[in-house]
Amino acid sequence: MLTAKISAAALVILSSPTLWSGRVTSKDINREMIAGHKVLKIHRSTRGNSGWTDLALPFVLFQDPSGTHWVGGVTNVYSFDQRTDGWTSFRHESGNSLGSARSIAWSADGKIWVHSLGLYLLSVVNGNQWQKIEAVNGFAVQPSGELLTSNSGRIWLAQKSGLYRYDNGKWQGPITPPAPVEHQFKLQSGAKWSDEMTSNPRGSIIRLVEVGAEDHDGQLWMGTRRAVIRFSPSNQRWAIYRLPSELGGVLGVYEDAIGRIWFCGPKGGVARFDKATSSWSVHDLPEILRKNRLNFYHTEFSVSGICEDKSGQVLFATDIGLISFKEKSNEWNLYTIDNSALPDNYVSALLIDKTGRIWVGTGKGIVVLDS
Repeated sequence: MLTAKISAAALVILSSPTLWSGRVTSKDINREMIAGHKVLKIHRSTRGNSGWTDLALPFVLFQDPSGTHWVGGVTNVYSFDQRTDGWTSFRHESGNSLGSARSIAWSADGKIWVHSLGLYLLSVVNGNQWQKIEAVNGFAVQPSGELLTSNSGRIWLAQKSGLYRYDNGKWQGPITPPAPVEHQFKLQSGAKWSDEMTSNPRGSIIRLVEVGAEDHDGQLWMGTRRAVIRFSPSNQRWAIYRLPSELGGVLGVYEDAIGRIWFCGPKGGVARFDKATSSWSVHDLPEILRKNRLNFYHTEFSVSGICEDKSGQVLFATDIGLISFKEKSNEWNLYTIDNSALPDNYVSALLIDKTGRIWVGTGKGIVVLDS
């Protein structure tokens, strides 16, 4: 069993973040373009040889090292082969669909992993043989757990009993934060969550993780409703950061090209953590849109995904459209069905694939943009 250890020096507590807003330009929008990128194709729901492919409002967009694209839809999981321009829908060996995917990941032994709302944790071997994972190292896999994304070929699973790592074909864990970290988490999460932890002491704080990702340094960043947990496997050190209140929780975690970690949440806020300075920058998107006369009707909206294109422009998936941010010029824009080629204002997921193309999941299909 792998056990985590920590020294008191590893605990980091951040001061209050600084609010920031930028300038927005008003340009004529080319309806064949979105955020400066040409629309190459729109994949819509269709019926094929493997059944119905429902591409409306995908929760997850993912590409594995072979170049195959994976989509976690509302009711099932699908793959797209660009060589044949064809979609494949999958079913579990029981005959049921794989259900709505919370996350999709790839491991170095060639397996695709899906955390499904219906069947919980699944892995696939040889393309179509799906296996349901009932337990990991003797602990039952729970529907409330999270499969954390990684680019290293490792699989991380956050469960009530702790963190588990799948590497070289084997599971290790649980890895649990020591008592000082648990205590700091309670302090940073506020009185309400402290009461919750006291009244429900069973299980690690890892059970509260809602989403997470591994950065290029191998560190795990895990979001909860009130705090961010960071774990460095190389030295077994943990850190707790108070989540900026503008987010209201964490729906997505993203690392940009220079290693900064972005978090987005259900209240319209996004926050960027700079590891070099251990500081937050917070963007209140509803307020930024209002100040720059881009949107007056939504004082709060959900931000579910983030990605960065080759030019450094950051894109945000929201339920009122696609928001873009050019940091160098402090330029913000909101793209909707009224001023762009978006087929629907609800943008649910984003992906930059290996060619630099941008995949935009919407309520009426997936838009593919050039790089």
